[in-house]
Amino acid sequence: MSPSLRTTFTVKYNNGQTGTFGGTSCAAPLWAAFTALVNQQAAAASQPSVGFIIQPFYSIGKGVNYTADFHDITTGNNFSRNSPTNFPAVPGYDLCTGWGTPNGTNLINALTLRLYILAQRPTKQRLRKQCNFQCRRRWATAVWLSLAV
Repeated sequence: MSPSLRTTFTVKYNNGQTGTFGGTSCAAPLWAAFTALVNQQAAAASQPSVGFIIQPFYSIGKGVNYTADFHDITTGNNFSRNSPTNFPAVPGYDLCTGWGTPNGTNLINALTLRLYILAQRPTKQRLRKQCNFQCRRRWATAVWLSLAV
């Protein structure tokens, strides 16, 4: 979803009315709605909300499932009189189209799965409990061995 002023979207709203919108006036609410869908699916799976979404996008964009989660835009450009060769669309991330357009359901699932994986990472508290358990077990083993000798 491009924030470009040259890009416009025809949007249906309010029981069938239509209007043409463009730039950040259209892109920002669309991304907010998309993020709400990610958070809704995460909440249904008892996972945390996505939070700042840029980091997961880059991880997904650099990952092996990139083409399943984004529609890569490889043609076109944002050339101008002042910038006649800058910002062409190329495979992968580029300054013209970013990662491309989201592949809705796939990207929502990828982001929700990422939230699940992140939620399973050991926290300091979990690591501390695990260390305490292992330390107690080692101590008990050492005591037992010393008594057995």
